Amino acid sequence: LHLNNIVHRDIKSDNILVNQNNEIRVVDFGWARHIKSSSELTKIIANIHYRAPEVCLRNTLHDSKVDIWGVGCIFYELLMKRFFFDADKDLMLLESMFQKFGSLSPEETGFIERSDAREWVLNRAPLPKRRPSDYLTGFDDPLGRDLFDRCLQIAPHKRINASEALQHPYFADIFDPDEMRKGMENHSHMIDFSFEADPNLTQEQLLFRIAQEIKDIPPWE
Repeated sequence: LHLNNIVHRDIKSDNILVNQNNEIRVVDFGWARHIKSSSELTKIIANIHYRAPEVCLRNTLHDSKVDIWGVGCIFYELLMKRFFFDADKDLMLLESMFQKFGSLSPEETGFIERSDAREWVLNRAPLPKRRPSDYLTGFDDPLGRDLFDRCLQIAPHKRINASEALQHPYFADIFDPDEMRKGMENHSHMIDFSFEADPNLTQEQLLFRIAQEIKDIPPWE
């Protein structure tokens, strides 16, 4: 997805399917968008339990790092059997993030677009820094904890990307670089999204394109 500049924008456990062969499929692309670098997108996306801080802060420019934040939240959920962030409003969610991870320095707030949001973050009472992995009780794998920390950095530019995550030492026993290389070669072509700008595109034509795409998907049992 990210190789083709597609951001899912709704990564959550409900959208990750696993079959009896432990093969994984990501589903529900209703919020997915094609972007170039950082693109101006809808401000409110993703289930709130997996919503990245830059979204809560009303940034209009998003990139693939919003998906990585969701992956980190799922990582915690798999290990701890509960949500990492249990909130029902963006402000409550941001409060929970800062309570868990500590305050941001002025240098760390450069990703925040809105001046009022940046001011709100900087004027908060200072809180001590903590690593996300401090909350992984009973999980002592240092490599897993490091990967978890890299997924849940509040500043998006500090987050690990998908390619780096796959090559992280935590996956050394199962990661196949040749398989990744072949996959990148097979999907290195850019997907053509020009049809989205066609004012004459009919519903029937769109449904036909979707049907053609589905035919190309290999069977999954």
